[in-house]
Amino acid sequence: MVGIVIVSHSEALAESLKALANQVSKNKVSIATAGGIDDESDPVGTDAMKILTAIQEVYSEDGVIIFMDLGSAILSTDTALDFVDDSWKQHIHLSSAPLVEGVIAATVQAAAGIPLNDILSEAEHALQPKQSQLGKATQKNSDVILESKADQINVITETYKLRNTLGLHARPAARIVTTCAVFDAEARIRNVTKSGIFVNAKSMNSLITLNAVQGNEVEIQTSGAESMQLQSKLGKMFNTNFGESTAPLVRKSLPRLEEQAAARSKGYIEGISVAPGYAVGPVKHYEHTLPSIIKESISDVEAEIKKLKLAIEKAKAEVIDIIEEGTSTIAPEDAAIFEAQILLIQDPELLSKVEKRIKEERIAAPYAWRVTLDEFIAIYEAATSGSQLSTRVADLIDVGLRVLEKLTGESYNTLEVNEPVILITEELNPSDVASIDTQKILAICTTKGSENSHSAILARSLGIPSVFGMGKLIREIPEGNVVAVDGELGMLYTRPESTFLSEMEKKRADWLEIKVNASRERLEPAKTEDGIQLDVMANVGSLADVYQAIEQGAEGIGLFRTEFVFMTSGNYPSEDDQFAMYSRAAALLDGKPLVIRTIDIGGDKPVPYLNIEKEDNPFLGWRGIRYSLDQAELFKTQLRAILRASTHGNVSVMFPMLSTLDELNRANLLLHTCKKELSSNNIPFDVNIKSGIMVEVPAAVTMLNNLLEHTDFISIGTNDLTQYIMAADRTNSRVAELSSHYQPAVIHTIADIVQKAQKAGKHVSMCGEMARDTRLTALLAGLGLRSFSMSSNGIPEFKWRARKLNLQHSSGLSETILGMKDVKEVKSTLQQSVL
Repeated sequence: MVGIVIVSHSEALAESLKALANQVSKNKVSIATAGGIDDESDPVGTDAMKILTAIQEVYSEDGVIIFMDLGSAILSTDTALDFVDDSWKQHIHLSSAPLVEGVIAATVQAAAGIPLNDILSEAEHALQPKQSQLGKATQKNSDVILESKADQINVITETYKLRNTLGLHARPAARIVTTCAVFDAEARIRNVTKSGIFVNAKSMNSLITLNAVQGNEVEIQTSGAESMQLQSKLGKMFNTNFGESTAPLVRKSLPRLEEQAAARSKGYIEGISVAPGYAVGPVKHYEHTLPSIIKESISDVEAEIKKLKLAIEKAKAEVIDIIEEGTSTIAPEDAAIFEAQILLIQDPELLSKVEKRIKEERIAAPYAWRVTLDEFIAIYEAATSGSQLSTRVADLIDVGLRVLEKLTGESYNTLEVNEPVILITEELNPSDVASIDTQKILAICTTKGSENSHSAILARSLGIPSVFGMGKLIREIPEGNVVAVDGELGMLYTRPESTFLSEMEKKRADWLEIKVNASRERLEPAKTEDGIQLDVMANVGSLADVYQAIEQGAEGIGLFRTEFVFMTSGNYPSEDDQFAMYSRAAALLDGKPLVIRTIDIGGDKPVPYLNIEKEDNPFLGWRGIRYSLDQAELFKTQLRAILRASTHGNVSVMFPMLSTLDELNRANLLLHTCKKELSSNNIPFDVNIKSGIMVEVPAAVTMLNNLLEHTDFISIGTNDLTQYIMAADRTNSRVAELSSHYQPAVIHTIADIVQKAQKAGKHVSMCGEMARDTRLTALLAGLGLRSFSMSSNGIPEFKWRARKLNLQHSSGLSETILGMKDVKEVKSTLQQSVL
């Protein structure tokens, strides 16, 4: 792939431009910078040796393009080239393009795999979009696509409406260019609303010149062998609004909705508030069904098994892509929930039974898979409510359908909606969330589910109101009936009158306006009205998550989950493999904190090559630090990788699922051993690296004073801590009310932890769903908590609401809540404080 070098008189400018280019290309292009000179008194200038190093860093025989800012940068670059091997020079090109526009245009084209000469041409014309918007541009011939020739094949024309807030800006344009480049097809596009001419859809510059804004219609014409496939992919991107907000850029201030008490007499059903917000619309019922598969006999058993294995590999790759990149509706850090599906896809018992059935009964793979799937679903559903198996049916069905689609080429359980609706279903499956169009699904109501379940986490990632655990009564509401949903209160109003509907629409408008304002101000600090700073960090599981977190305004990474690299590998990842990921993450954060949690794997997250046996009570089993301490040599591999990465940024290490002082001492001893090993081999690391623990086991809370003497910091893991305190599985809808972080027992425990940490002078933070629940922010801040880590898509609104807090009032609220004994009273009081 073509490499990019940025040469600037300013180091800050070069690095900022690199960060911007990485955002639009999703870090798919090698980019190096050579900015400024090493002179503290006058750092402005260019250094030939820095430029030479940058060239060496990104060199590829596909080509290297060097972009320069001011005149003397060219002289420094020429000097650097004097030191380059002659065999390299033919692949290195100096661009006369404007620095910022040229780099962005070239990076997008390079990420799409466009040939070098085309990239150079695109960069040279990078000022065209700006000139067009200022009315000073002339169209270059290569961008104007003439009418299709008669002999072109598979010519398809579709029209799409831009509904996302910012229209066809840089990020959507980059996605279109990248997508068009991978198909054997040509594509051209025009702005129908502005009566524009067709331009090349593979040109970033040309797309920007369309000046296509929210509400405009664009026409896309594709032709060639893969025209249909390309058009389908583009259609999905437009129909899902490129995964962006569709709120209007400006909304007039609307009056608040009056108190809801009187409205309850008009007919309502109450459930568990999972995601806040408001919606009005007709009911749409959605059923999950497994398709019937015809039983077919086969003659070539080996060919059928090969077909099965290929389908499984494709399904696995699809899930990995969701986890790494997220989807148009699911952020990457929330998509990590799909990790469970990777394990189910690779389940050796499931696969062996399917293969055995194919061999012995000589039947086709789709039928063999479907029948075996039925057997496993029956086993899961028959499991007792205390077993994790009983909560995995949704994931198993998702996996089963995913593999079945690869085997048959058919699509099953497609959620098709033609108008905005309120979705009512039994339970939300992960793949349902991935396919939801948030412009058509205004709210979600389910009969099952709890506020801390995987489905709830995914629902929150959609950014639409969701109410779970409403019971079977909601299935009786006739389809098409207009209802109203209050995600804040967890209410579904079944017989809303016209006046009430109007009020709900106004409240929805207020809510959407808050989301727009929060996004606009997401990079500003979360400083309360009385001047107290709240640290807002992100939970991540991959490098893609880190990019997303920075873009959403995260001030660091409070929890880097390391399980994904283990779960997608065929073998234990090497020290170098892990070091590469951790060091890259640290470098991206540029000095911001990076807390790396050692693997929390085992029990409910079995990895085939680790030979971890299934357990009856996996959440209480051989997982987290328990597994790591028993596998000391493997654990040391990870610790050494983290230590080595500590030289690349502000890195800390954190141990999960810790229960006893003995476990902490053993973990610290292994960390000390790794430090000695690295020192003896002259391998650098941060000798002052901090180590901490997750507080998520009641035993750790009880013994916290002892543990605090041997750790630098703590992080409260609220998802597990809540279910352990309440002895209630957070994925079991039957005990959803118990497994709630609004329970007084949970709140008292949090208060105790914060108080002990502050008394010991140790930093305390919170991660998990409780941290991003803005209805609890005032309470938690009032208890003394100042550091929060959450999924990055929750950061903008968290910061916005935090700026409205007054901690003197919050302290009073906390005292009031601590005096309560009933979860409903707690919820009601917190709701009123938010309103």
